Amino acid sequence: MLFEECTHIKFLVGQAINQAYQNPDFPDTLSIKFNVLKRLQIVLTELGKIVTIAYY
Repeated sequence: MLFEECTHIKFLVGQAINQAYQNPDFPDTLSIKFNVLKRLQIVLTELGKIVTIAYY
C-alpha cells in the first residue's frame, strides 16, 4: 500500500455540503467525511507519517 512507503501525505478535501443532510434534526457530528479524515490523520501520524489536510 502506498501509505506504507511514503513519509508525507497530503489530503485535498472539498467542503461541498450534501443537500440530503440538511436536516435540522441531524446532529452536528454527522459530518462523516471530516470525522473519518481526522481519525485517519491520527492513525497515520502515529505511524510516523507527516499528514497535511487542505480544505477547499
